[in-house]
Amino acid sequence: MGTNKLPRRRRADTLLLFLAAGEIVADEVVTGRREDLTALWLAHLRFDDVLPIATRLQAYLFASGLDLEEVDASDPQVQQAVRQHDASAYRTISKPTMYTVFDSEHDFRAQLARWLLRGRRVSDPASLIEGLPAMEEGDDAGFSAAIDRLADAEFIRVRDLPAVYLELGTAPFLHDDTIRSALRDSRHDSAYGSDGNDGLIAFYERLLAQHGRRMRPGLQVRDLYVALTSLTHGMLFHTTVWPESAEHPIADGGRARSLFAISCEALLVSFTEPVTGPPEPTATSS
Repeated sequence: MGTNKLPRRRRADTLLLFLAAGEIVADEVVTGRREDLTALWLAHLRFDDVLPIATRLQAYLFASGLDLEEVDASDPQVQQAVRQHDASAYRTISKPTMYTVFDSEHDFRAQLARWLLRGRRVSDPASLIEGLPAMEEGDDAGFSAAIDRLADAEFIRVRDLPAVYLELGTAPFLHDDTIRSALRDSRHDSAYGSDGNDGLIAFYERLLAQHGRRMRPGLQVRDLYVALTSLTHGMLFHTTVWPESAEHPIADGGRARSLFAISCEALLVSFTEPVTGPPEPTATSS
């Protein structure tokens, strides 16, 4: 690194800079396919891993005339641009700088966990809601065809998201209060929305209303959210480790469909009923 100093930052900007840099380092565990980075993630990230990226990130922002609030550090194109940006003219941001915004490396990892597991890194309800009108266009309009379009488009979107696999990778650490509470908050925001934006529950409500369906007695839209989210995670796992078991086209009703779309429709149909007359009685087990 060089000797030039990067511009001074406000404390809030310094905090955001290190969280965004940590996001880039953590995501590279998934996208970089490097054993050393995988080991670093399992052993938790350290200040020393983040400082060079934080320096590149600030140099990139300075050269581009951008503020941190204008940049999405989870965007693969942004991450690539930051990694490739030449920051050799600048001094690497020093470790003591991190101690001005974090009490310790443990404090950094705790805040980074919440940052990495925030709901909007995985779910995108707004784009799904915006796509609802298009589901009723064309000769193949209808509930089943709408599920095909929505499910396949959403699966393509999430299957390569580092955030999804980082989230799945927290499974061995769910005993940790920080990770567990961060995931709970993420799930809540994904389901119900945050910062004035709708969540996936609002999307499911509009989808059902658009196709004249409602939840069966005893079931809530939240139950549908939990079931579909669990299905998505399981399908992502099998697609990654055993692709031929999950990605083959299935002939159904005269058209080729994906296993994921058929599974989504099965859940939706079993959890809901047509809006025709009074609700059907809730089934009871003997």
